[in-house]
Amino acid sequence: MTVLTLLSAASKRLGLQKGMYRFLKMLPVVARDKSINDFRSAMDFCHQVSPDKGSSCISDAPQFDGKQLEFDLEVIIPVYNVERYVEECVDSVLGQVTKFTYHVTIVNDGSTDSSRALLSKYESDNRVTIIDQKNQGVAAARNTALANLKGRYVCFVDSDDRLPQNAVELLMSKAVDGDFDIAEGGYVRFDDNDRVISKSLPKGEVSGYPCMKVFKSSIWQNLRFPTGYLFEDTVCGFIINDKYQKTSMVSDYVYEYRRNTNSISFRSASKPKSLDTLYITLRLLKDRVALGLPMDEKFRGKLLYQFAMNARRLQSLKMGGGKICKFYSIPILV
Repeated sequence: MTVLTLLSAASKRLGLQKGMYRFLKMLPVVARDKSINDFRSAMDFCHQVSPDKGSSCISDAPQFDGKQLEFDLEVIIPVYNVERYVEECVDSVLGQVTKFTYHVTIVNDGSTDSSRALLSKYESDNRVTIIDQKNQGVAAARNTALANLKGRYVCFVDSDDRLPQNAVELLMSKAVDGDFDIAEGGYVRFDDNDRVISKSLPKGEVSGYPCMKVFKSSIWQNLRFPTGYLFEDTVCGFIINDKYQKTSMVSDYVYEYRRNTNSISFRSASKPKSLDTLYITLRLLKDRVALGLPMDEKFRGKLLYQFAMNARRLQSLKMGGGKICKFYSIPILV
């Protein structure tokens, strides 16, 4: 099914009245080009600025052999050029006190700073496996770890973040006791001076973030993070949360996010690569159809939220001779 056919089918199911073409025509540099008069030509223009090089979230073959799941939990940490933070991150995971067994897989995604040298101290720890690969991005790093899973549940920790001491015990107790597909807790956001910026506890539905939660490993048997994109986390809100709905919440803080101004997502603002937010939305819409997930009213709200997010991400996008693209309304898919 082509993207255009998908958009048409989605529009009928969701009852929306405006088009993706109107979304793209909000970009002033697109609007001024009179040769761009339909959705396809607008997308062609965007691809000239930054091509869509991403992949599906659907695995062609099972990611791992279920027989290798010998631990209660697998903690996955992708690492790329985080020499300032990586030890604090890994130590916060290895310092967990819990009745559950856990294993840590660290994927060094081609770091060029001293991150890999710092990781060498963990090579003798039998709780840790370190995998080295050429730089391919955080999605590919997570997928590498998923292909080598050893835990019946899995959680993701970014290498500039950390876990509070009770995180594994709280999340795993909730997940295992209720046989939940996903268990999620709250998070604290902090800065490099260790000052708390904000706090958030779960509000009824699981979030679209892959962190601050544990997943049954079986969820990832035939799914993966779509590679080649920024904003690869979108797969959680668009696919996983709808496909696996036996979820529960922990009313406590289980994750600590660092406000890292050197992170890839932070540095991507205003750059052409930020168009990935549009491309991954279209890709995952197509994947939803392939997986038979409904285009219903509940998803309509999620979709509108996603396009509001897209607008924010593209608000200061620089394209075509440094022109700034501004968005003045929420884009809506037809």
